[in-house]
Amino acid sequence: MSRLRKKLGQTADSACYIETVPNQGYRFAASVERSVRMCADASRDDTLAPFRAFIQGRSDLDTLKATKTYETVTSEQNGSLNWVVDELSTTLRLQATEVFRHPTVSYKEPTEAASANWR
Repeated sequence: MSRLRKKLGQTADSACYIETVPNQGYRFAASVERSVRMCADASRDDTLAPFRAFIQGRSDLDTLKATKTYETVTSEQNGSLNWVVDELSTTLRLQATEVFRHPTVSYKEPTEAASANWR
């Protein structure tokens, strides 16, 4: 919060933009005004397209059915998996069991990678 306060600075009358509210948190203390956008809607859509694609892709992943059937993992893929785990373990000085702990990165559907050799 202090970094945000430093970035915003202070108002013309030396008041902070973000105030601490005891036992509640923080509030934005400056006045806020609605402004009219000067750019065309097409430009905004072009700017937002990659973010919309990401959100749609994320939504598609979240709605995959657990009954989806995945291909069996090959020995070459297992070899690659083991190499990646070894490299991450060595480079980041982690135990191999720690490499797949991130809840989003390591998420698998129940049948996904069921035949993979995770060590």
